[in-house]
Amino acid sequence: MTDQFGTTKRRLMSASTPVETGKAAELHRAFRLAMSRSLADVSDLMVSMGKSGQKRIGPEHVTALLADMSLIGVLTCDNGSLAFVGVDTNLVKAIVHKQTIGHVPKPKDALTRATLGEAALVSPVIDHVFGLVHISAPDNTERYTFYKRMACAKTLLLDTGDLVFDVHDFSVVLENGTVTRCVIGLPYVDATDAKGNVVEKSPEQMAYQLNLPVELNAVITNATRVWGDVADWTVGHALILAPETLFNVAVQSAGGRTEFHAQLGQSDGKRAVRLYLDDVEEPPSEVAQEPARITIAPPVQSPIQSPEPPQDEDFSDLDLEELDI
Repeated sequence: MTDQFGTTKRRLMSASTPVETGKAAELHRAFRLAMSRSLADVSDLMVSMGKSGQKRIGPEHVTALLADMSLIGVLTCDNGSLAFVGVDTNLVKAIVHKQTIGHVPKPKDALTRATLGEAALVSPVIDHVFGLVHISAPDNTERYTFYKRMACAKTLLLDTGDLVFDVHDFSVVLENGTVTRCVIGLPYVDATDAKGNVVEKSPEQMAYQLNLPVELNAVITNATRVWGDVADWTVGHALILAPETLFNVAVQSAGGRTEFHAQLGQSDGKRAVRLYLDDVEEPPSEVAQEPARITIAPPVQSPIQSPEPPQDEDFSDLDLEELDI
């Protein structure tokens, strides 16, 4: 009961409030106008802006704020500071469908996470919003651009650390009457603190991140084959690789990014890789005598029979004079 009361109290305290005066109001109005114009310019999506508000939140409120967002994105600017954007499911689907099939879909009640393809179609809208705001209110905000999609708000916090954000919360009404939502969070910078937008993480957060599991994949080599070559492969086929592939294994993180390279080998009877930095040249300690083989699925021998060699023919009775040779 206490935990529920505390959560409700925090949400009420961090509720959006209208912005009426000062530079904050100017910036909020600039974002409000830029949002509707950007949706029309980039996606040909005609919208009207509903209720909107602004609030200042700490990292403890970010997860609750973005709980219902389909797309959560990190934004960056030239000075290295980080911001974020959250777009709900119906607005994401409207932007994507309008650009691909030309109409706004029916509203969805269930939350669906945006795919990488959907994020790629939504990101130009966000970039254009900041471009318009930078023109109308150049002294109030940096020009941020969409950097990457985050799986959830918790992974966003791994990048933003303990930053405090000024959040602009907008209701966007689509042409079919569906009410959608978009939030933009900018780092709060105290006028007396020039380093207020620098990501600083507490010792507890650093310890938590260092203990997180990390998935790494060792990629021995990448090979391209046409479908006709692999259609007849069966279990037991040996794909022959060049010896140098053993010394140029790419170790990639979960996103497919190559973190470093390695050398394939064994340790205590198990397959292992020896890591080394890309800028350090380490010549192979041993040269493989035979190409390495990796079992993958080889082609079945075709039952086509080779033609029999032609039999020797007897040309002894051939009259060469008639052939004029």
